[in-house]
Amino acid sequence: MRYGSVTQKPDKLAPHWKRLTLMPGAPECVIKAAYRFHIRLSHPDAGGSTKDAVAVNAAHEHLTGLGSAANEHVASFFNGEPFQVLGLAATADESLVRQAAEALQGELSARPRLAERAGWAVVNWGRAMTAKALPRSQPAPARPREARERRPATRTPATPGKPEGLAGHIDLGQVAWGSPVSREMRLTWKQHAPYTITVDAGAPVIATVTASKALPGRFVIAIGIDWESDVVRRSATSRGYILDTRLTVRWPGDEATIPVRGVLLHPAVVGASPAALDLGEVQLRQPVQTSLVLTSTGPAVVEIAPTPWLARVDAAGNRQYEPVTLRTNTPMRLSFAVRWEPIIERLSSAKVGKLVRPTGTMVVSWGDGDELSVPVQMVVRR
Repeated sequence: MRYGSVTQKPDKLAPHWKRLTLMPGAPECVIKAAYRFHIRLSHPDAGGSTKDAVAVNAAHEHLTGLGSAANEHVASFFNGEPFQVLGLAATADESLVRQAAEALQGELSARPRLAERAGWAVVNWGRAMTAKALPRSQPAPARPREARERRPATRTPATPGKPEGLAGHIDLGQVAWGSPVSREMRLTWKQHAPYTITVDAGAPVIATVTASKALPGRFVIAIGIDWESDVVRRSATSRGYILDTRLTVRWPGDEATIPVRGVLLHPAVVGASPAALDLGEVQLRQPVQTSLVLTSTGPAVVEIAPTPWLARVDAAGNRQYEPVTLRTNTPMRLSFAVRWEPIIERLSSAKVGKLVRPTGTMVVSWGDGDELSVPVQMVVRR
């Protein structure tokens, strides 16, 4: 039997302080900052796992309410090592060091001397002090978990303010029907950054939120159009759909409503004039030209497939094959010339003195399978 030995009861909270890289009795605001830091790292996209996230959440649940007041903690360790001033373990990541200091400085805004000491701890992180680090007084021991419910609320957590990058309005301008729309709004909270935000968008606008992994407090809102929305199809006019809706961004303690406007143009409709081409009665091998005027209700790339005996030509008479680009409500005149070779081949089998009536169809196509047909005919005598 051993005499004089004392059995020390293990600290049940020690694994939780260690999980969040905290010094026992750390300030309440630092506990919150450490939780946010570690829960981001536990996300699978950051290399974490569900098991890690469960452990971090459990540690936060056990330690919430057991932290000290920011001013009491910094004052107690004012002459201590940098990690003691911040309430962190000496092995804490530098990103967590900065976040803990920001949290303390936010709490100590009315106590500039203590707030400056938190900044000093960041600058001198990792440097051992020359004199032995001794706190002015011992920190208050952690209270039992049962005492949490009895602890009065002495202060209200700071809420995020307005972020940088919040647009006054979003104007999409004129958008061709079915075209992809991709606009982004980047929001940044430099202090008291929210962990999550929510966005509500009025149909047919859709919005997705992505939180930055590298910069806490940075969110990117991607804005698009749902072309399958019933609102678009039900409310469209001959011009298209007049977009006039709202985007609402919500974060803890506040929200912002942003107007979203634009015009979603209907699919382009191409027209041809005249509706049919009649070249009349002409002599064999006579140079013959005609023209066709195309118009469109919206931007469109048009391909023209003439009949075998009619070719599209330019002002110099050279054959043209490339598609043409039409602007909205801007007429374009195209010239065509008769090709006599196919007609002469047909005349070789016809009776002398008999009129030949070449006919055909010119096909004008655009978009996703839209097209129109222009009948073409003439009479050839020889």
